[in-house]
Amino acid sequence: MRRLSALCLFPALLFSCNNDSSKEEDPSLTPVPAASTVKNISYNIIAQYPHDTASYTQGLEFYNGKLYESGGDYANSVLQFGDAKSGKIEKKHKMGTDKVFAEGMTILKGKLYLLTYTTNTVYVYDVKDITKVIKTFPWPYEGWGLTNNGIDLIVSTGGADIYHVDPETFTVKNTVHVHDDRGPVFY
Repeated sequence: MRRLSALCLFPALLFSCNNDSSKEEDPSLTPVPAASTVKNISYNIIAQYPHDTASYTQGLEFYNGKLYESGGDYANSVLQFGDAKSGKIEKKHKMGTDKVFAEGMTILKGKLYLLTYTTNTVYVYDVKDITKVIKTFPWPYEGWGLTNNGIDLIVSTGGADIYHVDPETFTVKNTVHVHDDRGPVFY
């Protein structure tokens, strides 16, 4: 059984961000203290659930008692959901090709948004039918992580910026520059 501890990484990263985009700072001009000022955040494991160890998980979200997941690689990318407690998959949509690689996904207001790695496309599904795309959006960067704050979609690209995006148009509303006392944070 593989632990789903990666779920803690993205919220922790967002928690440590300075989201005041009104100040444009050049990280190279910021003094670097001798010791790191980045605080460790403690955690407790409160539950563990069975999960397919062969799954190459990219996106993962609990929604209405189900565990939704995007995963795979190019040819084997899937979008699926199932029972979180048993690990049983209830619906699987195979959507990978030699060009489409499913990455991050999130659910907001009854729609499931799926980010692709290098095809610069975001697929939108009705959460009740993950087999049929209802809309697509272009995205100019590599797709990595995708989550939401209840209003905006939040996109990561592997760089030091996190983008707050309008879910209706997929246009960037705000950019958060992620840095610590050593400079930009890339992942």
